[in-house]
Amino acid sequence: MKRQVSASAKCPYYKCEERHEIFCSGLKDRTSLHYAFAIPAEKREHMKKYCKDVRDYEQCPIYQALVKAGVKV
Repeated sequence: MKRQVSASAKCPYYKCEERHEIFCSGLKDRTSLHYAFAIPAEKREHMKKYCKDVRDYEQCPIYQALVKAGVKV
Protein backbone atom coordinates (compact mmCIF):
# COMPACT_ATOMS: atom_id res chain seq x y z
CA MET A 1 0.00 0.00 0.00
CA LYS A 2 1.04 3.55 -0.57
CA ARG A 3 1.71 5.66 2.51
CA GLN A 4 0.18 9.09 2.73
CA VAL A 5 0.69 12.05 5.05
CA SER A 6 -2.28 13.81 6.62
CA ALA A 7 -1.94 17.58 6.48
CA SER A 8 -4.39 17.81 9.39
CA ALA A 9 -2.31 15.74 11.84
CA LYS A 10 -1.24 17.81 14.84
CA CYS A 11 0.81 15.29 16.81
CA PRO A 12 4.53 15.98 16.42
CA TYR A 13 5.31 12.24 16.37
CA TYR A 14 2.88 11.45 13.52
CA LYS A 15 4.73 10.48 10.33
CA CYS A 16 2.32 8.92 7.82
CA GLU A 17 -0.42 6.36 7.37
CA GLU A 18 -1.84 3.57 5.26
CA ARG A 19 -5.40 2.28 5.09
CA HIS A 20 -5.09 0.21 8.30
CA GLU A 21 -2.00 1.73 9.94
CA ILE A 22 -0.67 4.91 11.53
CA PHE A 23 3.11 5.38 11.61
CA CYS A 24 4.79 7.47 14.32
CA SER A 25 8.37 8.36 15.23
CA GLY A 26 10.38 5.45 16.59
CA LEU A 27 12.56 5.05 19.63
CA LYS A 28 15.76 5.37 17.57
CA ASP A 29 16.73 7.45 14.54
CA ARG A 30 15.32 6.22 11.22
CA THR A 31 12.77 3.93 12.91
CA SER A 32 9.02 4.12 13.39
CA LEU A 33 6.30 2.68 15.59
CA HIS A 34 2.87 1.98 14.27
CA TYR A 35 -0.66 1.15 15.18
CA ALA A 36 -2.26 -1.54 13.03
CA PHE A 37 -6.06 -1.61 12.96
CA ALA A 38 -8.22 -4.48 11.70
CA ILE A 39 -10.94 -2.06 10.63
CA PRO A 40 -10.22 1.22 8.79
CA ALA A 41 -13.00 2.98 10.73
CA GLU A 42 -11.11 2.28 13.97
CA LYS A 43 -8.02 3.89 12.49
CA ARG A 44 -10.01 6.95 11.43
CA GLU A 45 -11.46 7.24 14.94
CA HIS A 46 -8.00 7.07 16.49
CA MET A 47 -6.76 9.71 14.06
CA LYS A 48 -9.68 11.97 14.95
CA LYS A 49 -9.33 11.44 18.70
CA TYR A 50 -5.54 11.82 18.95
CA CYS A 51 -3.48 12.59 15.85
CA LYS A 52 -5.64 15.41 14.52
CA ASP A 53 -6.62 16.99 17.85
CA VAL A 54 -4.18 19.63 19.08
CA ARG A 55 -5.67 19.32 22.58
CA ASP A 56 -5.65 15.52 22.89
CA TYR A 57 -2.68 14.06 21.01
CA GLU A 58 -0.74 14.04 24.30
CA GLN A 59 -3.21 11.40 25.56
CA CYS A 60 -2.21 8.92 22.83
CA PRO A 61 -0.42 5.86 24.28
CA ILE A 62 2.34 6.02 21.66
CA TYR A 63 2.87 9.75 22.28
CA GLN A 64 3.12 9.09 26.02
CA ALA A 65 5.57 6.20 25.54
CA LEU A 66 7.80 8.29 23.26
CA VAL A 67 7.83 11.21 25.70
CA LYS A 68 8.61 8.85 28.60
CA ALA A 69 11.47 7.35 26.57
CA GLY A 70 12.86 10.83 25.96
CA VAL A 71 12.36 10.83 22.18
CA LYS A 72 12.78 14.37 20.86
CA VAL A 73 10.45 15.76 18.25
